[in-house]
Amino acid sequence: MFYKIKKGSNLEKEVNSEIKNWEKIEDLFFDEEESKNRNEILYFRKFNFIVSFFEENTDDKIMFAVVNKFDLKNLVETARKVLKDESLAPELLPTCAGFFFGNTKYNSFYFDDLKCMIYEIEKIIDFIDDNENLLIWFSW
Repeated sequence: MFYKIKKGSNLEKEVNSEIKNWEKIEDLFFDEEESKNRNEILYFRKFNFIVSFFEENTDDKIMFAVVNKFDLKNLVETARKVLKDESLAPELLPTCAGFFFGNTKYNSFYFDDLKCMIYEIEKIIDFIDDNENLLIWFSW
């Protein structure tokens, strides 16, 4: 799930800090009062290649990742490359196995998921400021 974080909130301060305190981010994320400061903007179910992409392209832990507009554009651009040449899928957007991670084959379901992801990200990308961070919660 991708969340926009309300500016000025404690969660926003932690997400935007130079050194991430993941325990504090996790506590704030699940805090009832602080949860009012985040809005879900994207939800993908069993799109495990997104996990692989952000594991590879960020220094963040797997439970959460902090990304920005550039990261989302990079993900879309990478997905487009894979759709143009499906043989690049294992290299550029590999699947990953895990409990409830879904399909790990490079088949029609995988490529349909890529198309769906591109469509959904493109719907919201113009509403994200260039300097704004998003928080991803990988809730497997």
